[in-house]
Amino acid sequence: MIKLAWHSQDGRLRRRFVPAMIVSAPVGLQERPFNPWELKAGEVHVWVGTVPERIMAVDRLMELLSQQERQRVQSYSNHKSVRQFVFGRGLLRELLGKYTGQAPAGLNLVPGGNGKPELVSDSCGDLRFNVSHAGSLAAFAFARGMAVGIDIEEILQLPETETRASAELLFNGEPVPASDWRTDNHAFFWSWTRLEAIAKCVGSGLVDDPMRLIQRFEGTLHPFVPHPGYVGTVAILGKDGNYTFRRWASEQV
Repeated sequence: MIKLAWHSQDGRLRRRFVPAMIVSAPVGLQERPFNPWELKAGEVHVWVGTVPERIMAVDRLMELLSQQERQRVQSYSNHKSVRQFVFGRGLLRELLGKYTGQAPAGLNLVPGGNGKPELVSDSCGDLRFNVSHAGSLAAFAFARGMAVGIDIEEILQLPETETRASAELLFNGEPVPASDWRTDNHAFFWSWTRLEAIAKCVGSGLVDDPMRLIQRFEGTLHPFVPHPGYVGTVAILGKDGNYTFRRWASEQV
């Protein structure tokens, strides 16, 4: 599959075509033996999960949350937000438990820079991770010894005026032909995931000058498709890694 993406060249964002990665089948359906929890230096593991419809699955993940996280759940005013947060944080704990060999409920997750969850543990070593949510999906990126950022977005039909105004901000203030959005609305969302992934990787948050952030990024970007109707980007602070994409099957929750 080929999708439209953007890359930086001479201080400007220009279009090019790149292969889009499709998340692989559930772990139980792999064609070759695979240890999903063996994460070596230079590797990047990306997991994607869908918020389950079954209440029991969400309730089980709720049991893994800390007291502070449960208090946060109580602050949400609608069931959708509750399910998204419980699934995202609970599954993060599940995955971190697998990578660290610790009990998920006992992990000490604290708010870090720009609100990103950070793991406080003597046994996590150089493990780095990042999380993104969009629609009914949650995505998680794990690496060792290098900062990592991930962002996924659901491709929505935004008003053309809103999309073009945001695009001109992203694309160095250049006018964006309306035909670009009528023929390929993916372009804006691809570009947005790149910016978000970089910001989360370097820990800066979104800035007033996104082009400057992109130009100064000394890492690599990897676009992927987490699910039909969504796009995503992984950013790592270092040379390009060896990427593995896996879907967390619903029966595992």
